Amino acid sequence: MFKTLSPTAILNALCNQFLPANVAAIIYINNKEHYGRNTASSQYFLQLARYLGIPVIAWNADNSGLDQEQGTKQSSLRLELAPSIHHQAAAMLSILQRYNWHGFAIVTSQIAGYDEFTRAVRDTALELQEEFKFSILNTIIVRESKDLEELANSEARIMLLYCTKDEAREIMHKAHSLHITGKNYVWIVTQSVIGSDLETVAADFPIGMLGLHFETSSMEVMKQIGRALEVFIRGAELFFKAYNHSKLSPQLSCEGHGEVRWDHGELFYRSVSPLGSWRALIQVR
Repeated sequence: MFKTLSPTAILNALCNQFLPANVAAIIYINNKEHYGRNTASSQYFLQLARYLGIPVIAWNADNSGLDQEQGTKQSSLRLELAPSIHHQAAAMLSILQRYNWHGFAIVTSQIAGYDEFTRAVRDTALELQEEFKFSILNTIIVRESKDLEELANSEARIMLLYCTKDEAREIMHKAHSLHITGKNYVWIVTQSVIGSDLETVAADFPIGMLGLHFETSSMEVMKQIGRALEVFIRGAELFFKAYNHSKLSPQLSCEGHGEVRWDHGELFYRSVSPLGSWRALIQVR
């Protein structure tokens, strides 16, 4: 809905459609996978909702370019139901644990969220250090193909790759010429490389490459709408019990007739957020 709208149109939609309906939460479902290139409109909408104090129950197939407010005191008021970059990083490391692979390299393009992905891998590896010792041998940001030469000269044999599908084709083409895609190497890639088309495999992708995948089809979207509604209803029940409120009524207005921010939005978000714990939706392809 918001991918091609201007900031003014998004603001008008909130002021003229959402607030008059006295909404207490917004369910935001999007299965488009643009990976940071067209997320500005979505991010602006989510920022406005946060400013108004309205919680958002979201399922974004591509949430790489959306600010999660990680490490800040201010809550984003957004409950993300889709697997995040952090979940994918954890899934990759679980594969390494399963096969007892300790050393690896992190390879990314400058795709939106690449620094968050690197941080997520490092943080997760640190959390698991008492049960499994990981060793990050290289961290490479591929700006041009020659950047991969450092990888070819390293001891890394396991590569965790986060980039777009088109970028992966170029990276793998160069990696093949550097002889780092053969039987002694394993590349593990994120959903952003695999995408929704599982039938078409790029010729440059090496045999044995592992990819993380979660369903983003229209049928899956319908399931997630139902899941989001369940979270909202259960969250409302918990909100009423915990805070002795009998109704969810923000009474917000852009015209100065009501409040400009819902004071109880944070409380409602706290009631909803424990219900959206991530489920094991990621598959290895």
